[in-house]
Amino acid sequence: MKIWRLGQIDDSWPIFRDQKKLSFNWLDAKVDYKKVKNIKSLNGWTCILPWVEEVKKGDLIFIINKTDYAGVAIVKDTYIYEKNDINSDPYYLPGIPVKFIHSLSSPINHNLKIEAIRPKTFYRINGIGFNLFKVMNFIKSKSPNAAFRIENYLSKNGKSESNKISRICWNDNEYKSPSGSNGKISSDDSFEGINGFGFEEWLNVKSRVINGYHYSFLQPLGLVSDEHVDKIYDIALIKNDIQGKRYFAGIIKNAICISKEESTYAYNIYRKRKWIADMVKETEYVKGNSKRFLEQDPRHFFNIKFNPANIRIFEELNQMPDNLISTYRYKLLDFIDEKLISKTEENDDLNLGNYKSVLKIKRKGSKGTSFDPVHSKMQNNLVKLLRQNDNYEKVLIERNRVDIKAKTKLGTWHYYEIKTNNPKKSIRNALGQVMEYAYWPGIKKAERLIIISDEDADIYTRKYMNYLRENFNLQVYYQSFKLPNILGELV
Repeated sequence: MKIWRLGQIDDSWPIFRDQKKLSFNWLDAKVDYKKVKNIKSLNGWTCILPWVEEVKKGDLIFIINKTDYAGVAIVKDTYIYEKNDINSDPYYLPGIPVKFIHSLSSPINHNLKIEAIRPKTFYRINGIGFNLFKVMNFIKSKSPNAAFRIENYLSKNGKSESNKISRICWNDNEYKSPSGSNGKISSDDSFEGINGFGFEEWLNVKSRVINGYHYSFLQPLGLVSDEHVDKIYDIALIKNDIQGKRYFAGIIKNAICISKEESTYAYNIYRKRKWIADMVKETEYVKGNSKRFLEQDPRHFFNIKFNPANIRIFEELNQMPDNLISTYRYKLLDFIDEKLISKTEENDDLNLGNYKSVLKIKRKGSKGTSFDPVHSKMQNNLVKLLRQNDNYEKVLIERNRVDIKAKTKLGTWHYYEIKTNNPKKSIRNALGQVMEYAYWPGIKKAERLIIISDEDADIYTRKYMNYLRENFNLQVYYQSFKLPNILGELV
C-alpha cells in the first residue's frame, strides 16, 4: 500500500466529492495515458506517471495542497481509459473511483509549513514539507473521529509496498536488549565497534508500545534525507559474524518508515515513561557507551514503527548466499527472493552443510581471550565417521541448529547434540535443546536423540538414560566420542 497526496483543491472539489472520484484538471480524457510511450515527454509527467502506473486499489490519498485540506480517500480502482471519467461540465476528466474516509463540504486552511513554492499536484505524501505525522496531527485537532478511522485503516491495511533487506549488528539476546561486544565487529570505524552497542538491539522489545506500534531503529534508514518516510516495507534482517559470514536474522512485516517529527514524539514518550532510563541501564550493563546513547538526537532516535506481532527473530540462523547482496555496508537494498529466509527443514536437508571452522577464534570482549573449538573438531570428525555407517543414507551437519542429523535407510532421523563437559552436565545442557529441535512445536521430527560428549558413560549415566526411556518413553541416548574417531557404546 502507498500513501499519496492530491493537491487538486479548487472548483473541482465539490464535483470530486459528489461523484466519489478523483483527478486533476489538466489531465485530458481523450488521451489514453497507458498507451503513451514516453510519458516523460509530457508536461507534469512526474504526477501523471504515478497516477497511471503506480496507484493501486487500497492506497490512501490525502486531498491536501499547500494551504488547504479537504479529505482522505481509499482507492477503489486504478486508472483505466474512459472507464472512470468524471463529468466536470463542459469537460470530462480521467478519474479513479474512491471511498472517502473523511471529506469536508468546503476545504479548510491547515497552516502547515510547506517548503515548496509550487507543490506537485499528485505526489507521495512525504516530501516538500508534508508528512503523514504532521498531516494526521492536524486532522486529529479538527476531527478526532476521522483521525481514528484513518489510523484504524492504516493499522489493518497498511501492507508492504516492496521488500527490502537491511543489515543489523550482532545480538545474542533476541534483540530484546544489548548483548555486549561478543560477536560484534571490532572495527574502530564501526558504530558498534566504537560504542559496544547498536540502536537496533531493541528491535524485538514488545512491551514498549505506543498507540499499537513499537518504535525502533535501523541504521540503513538513518538518512539525512526523507526519501523513505511514510513508505511501508517488509524488511529482511541480516547480520554478520566476526568472520564476515552473513546470516538471516529475522524479518519485519509492514514496517512504516517515520519522520523526524514522529521520532521526537516517540522519544519524548519513552523518556516520560522512563524507558530511556531503562535502555541506558541495559547499555551500561553490557559495558556499552551510555554517554553516546544519550547524545543521540531525538529526531534520529527512531526511524521505523511496526505492530509488535510483525517482527520475527529467527532462532535458527541460515547462512545467506554470498552473491545475494553486493555490499557489507549498512545500506538498505531491494530484496526479491523472500523464500530464502523461510526455508523449510525439508529444503534445508537438501544441503549437507559445511564443516565447522576449527581455527582458534579471537573474540572481542572478555579481554581478548581466545578459545579452541573442540566442539567443532568433534562435530567434523563424527560426521565423517557417521557417513561411513551403512545404516545411514544421509548425514547433515549444522542444519536448523542441530549439530548432526542422520537419516536412516528406513527414512527416520537421528539427531546428535554435542557437548564437551562430563556426562551429567552434557546431558543437562543438551537434553532441552535436542528435544526442542526434535519436537517443537508439537511435531515429531526425529526417532532417536543422541547426546555426545568426550567422556565414557559411568553407571549413573546408564541408569539415568534407562530411566528416561522406560518412564517417559523418550528415545534419548548417550554416547561418547573421542577424537579423532572413537565412537563409544550407545547407552
